[in-house]
Amino acid sequence: LAMLTAALLRTVGSPFPAAKEVHTQSNETRRLYLCAVKNRMPFLYLEALKERTNLEGEFKNVYSAMSQRCLKTYEVILEASNVLQETDVEYAVFKTIRPYPFITVDIDILIFGGEEEYEQSLKAFTKAKYEKLGYGPNSTTFQALKMNMGIDLYKEVAVSHIVYLDKNKLNSHVVDRRVLKNREKIKTLSPIADLLAIIAHSVIKEHLYTISEYYSTLYFVKEMDENDLINFIDAAEENRLINAVKTHIGITASLHKMAYGTIPKKIVKVLDVLGTNYFEIKRLKESNFKTPHKFHVLTVVGALLEKMKEEKAKRSMVEQFKNMTRVSFAKRVFTDLINHIKRETY
Repeated sequence: LAMLTAALLRTVGSPFPAAKEVHTQSNETRRLYLCAVKNRMPFLYLEALKERTNLEGEFKNVYSAMSQRCLKTYEVILEASNVLQETDVEYAVFKTIRPYPFITVDIDILIFGGEEEYEQSLKAFTKAKYEKLGYGPNSTTFQALKMNMGIDLYKEVAVSHIVYLDKNKLNSHVVDRRVLKNREKIKTLSPIADLLAIIAHSVIKEHLYTISEYYSTLYFVKEMDENDLINFIDAAEENRLINAVKTHIGITASLHKMAYGTIPKKIVKVLDVLGTNYFEIKRLKESNFKTPHKFHVLTVVGALLEKMKEEKAKRSMVEQFKNMTRVSFAKRVFTDLINHIKRETY
């Protein structure tokens, strides 16, 4: 598995100067593809393969289907954005649009404002004939109109009741972005805030690090200048995510070093300021760089304890404990937790 991770990274390459390796054996291609699927970046892998070799047989068909899905995903994002634009509700698409070729199973949209704005957004989607698939304490899922994809509307960036990123601190990071040529713009988070959301989600909610996050980190950081890097570190501090960020960036650095023998200077700069979670890097090395990498419970607890210094997160944790007195809720939380512990990817 370690060799698979190394081969996958070398095949896809790095946005920073690094050596690439081409694998043409069909049995190797299949194994790397399955590794890419587990790591949530099969389209990026096939894109890299297509650049250097001619895709043949089933992979040619898979690539073609993924290209179509990627384009349709942008259409779904635009449609959902238009529903919200017409209601005058402030929103931002987040942790969905990756800085590389991607496919996704759901689209995440954060609704700013209070309960009233959130209810307004839900009504707008219902009126636009979106079917409601389910809901939780802080989110509601709708079915996309034209394809099998969920659209999650978030009242708060949370896992159950626990808010792990305060949306009021993200307001100033909303930017306009055109996702398809000659089409209208959508609201999304800046690379700084989106990377922060991806990292918080990976450590606190999913407890897993995948190669999908590895490439999101590298591509986002590559685009950041000196000032952006300082703002990213400040944002990590302001959002009480130092533990999560230094763990995540440290693993990214470790994987880059293992695959190419170097660590990008911008990544080093972040680690120089924040420090490194040596405990988690030691675990990664002991697993022989197996990915997806599952975070130790102490790493997740450390990230959560830091969040508890933030007022909103603290209140939400109290809310979570209050709700745990309800048997049905507690049962669901424990079932989810056991699934989290058992699974190898998400």
